[in-house]
Amino acid sequence: RLDAIDAGELSEEERITADVLRIDYENAITSDDLCLRWFGIDQLNGAQVSFPTFVQNFHPKKTAADWENLIKRYQAFGEQMSHELACLEEGVSQGYNSPRIAVERVLGQLDAMLDGEGDLFADLADAIPETIEEREALAAGLRDAASSVVRPAFEEMRRIVREVVLPKAHENTGLWQNPRGDEIYAFMVKRHLGKAMDPQTVHELGLAELESITKEMDEIAAAAGMSRDEYAAHLASDATNFHSTKEALLAEYEALIR
Repeated sequence: RLDAIDAGELSEEERITADVLRIDYENAITSDDLCLRWFGIDQLNGAQVSFPTFVQNFHPKKTAADWENLIKRYQAFGEQMSHELACLEEGVSQGYNSPRIAVERVLGQLDAMLDGEGDLFADLADAIPETIEEREALAAGLRDAASSVVRPAFEEMRRIVREVVLPKAHENTGLWQNPRGDEIYAFMVKRHLGKAMDPQTVHELGLAELESITKEMDEIAAAAGMSRDEYAAHLASDATNFHSTKEALLAEYEALIR
């Protein structure tokens, strides 16, 4: 459908939007071809991060309809989770997995979510405005969906991660351990840089930058009569490098912005 649009009929902003969409779609197609859906366990991504963040910070919560929609989101979450877990299990069976250190951190997040005090999903009911007439019914519906759908979904996620993913997790880090690892790495380089570059070239560029920066650090430290490590320790212990009040820190940031 995007290809069928005549770019000549689009405004500049619309062309930019179309280009961004094209990049996103192409990346999604390549991601699917490389089976990236089969391994995605890490502490920065995944349902244990995205779902709590979304329902707490981004889902509207002003009207009764907003809260009814949140209940519907809760009720639909079980099916979404089942799809994601099926992908993880399929990935493990095909040799795709994540580093053990990342998997263990995800388990830690799930343990904190499920074994800690309270239930963040059910507790959102306390935020329903008292001005909403259906407040009690909405709160009951939200708590019921949290306990009957959302919590069991995360409990099943913890079970799969612990019993299926963790035993086969990689002891070392690196995409190379997965099937087609070199292809996946090259794709990730392109996705993050916005253009295709040979991963080895990127690596060598990083080494060169590191050498240049380290040399500059050594020169600055030597000018102060110290080694780099000594100078780093000096910076960390010098009270003049730190603000003692929130107001002073805010004032400096405002000055930097100006």
